[in-house]
Amino acid sequence: WIDRREGARRVYYQILTDQFLPLGANQSVSSATPEFMETPVTYASHGRAWFAWADPRQDGLNIYGNLVVYLPTDAPDNNHPLPVSFTLSQNYPNPFNPSTEILFTLPVREHATLAVYNLLGEQVRVLADEMLSAGEHRVIWDGCDARGNQVASGVYLYRLTAGASSQSKKMLLLK
Repeated sequence: WIDRREGARRVYYQILTDQFLPLGANQSVSSATPEFMETPVTYASHGRAWFAWADPRQDGLNIYGNLVVYLPTDAPDNNHPLPVSFTLSQNYPNPFNPSTEILFTLPVREHATLAVYNLLGEQVRVLADEMLSAGEHRVIWDGCDARGNQVASGVYLYRLTAGASSQSKKMLLLK
C-alpha cells in the first residue's frame, strides 16, 4: 500500500498468513516524492516476497528491487479476532460436581468482576476482580466459598460486570 501523508509517497508491504492475518510488522520498501514514484510490482511465494519499482530521479530510469525472505512456520496462529461484544456464556458442565468452567468475552480492556451468589443474593465468592484484556477469558469455580469451604448442592448465580455491562446466569451444583 502507499502512504501519501506529508507530501511523500512511501510504499509498504505486509506479509500475511494464508488466512490473510498480518505476520510481523509493516515494512518500508521505498519513499519518494509523488511525481517520481512508480507503483511497485510485487510477487510472493513460498516464504519469499519480491518488490520492484522504478525511480527516474537520477540520470534516466533506475529500476530497483528488493527480496524479503520470511520463515513460514507450522506454529499455531494466535491471532484471534477480538470479540465485538460483551458476552457471558453458560458454565460447563452444568449441572456440575466438583468444578465448572465459566467463559466470557470482553470487547475492550477493562476492569471486570466475576462473582458467585447464592439464591438469597449473598456473595459466595469472587472469581475475578481485575483489569482484563479484550478477548476470551476462562475461569474455573471449584465449588468453594471465599474461605475455601465446599458449598452445599443447589442453584447458584454467577454475575459478570465490566464497565457499564453486566450479565448473570444460573448454575447447578449437584453432589
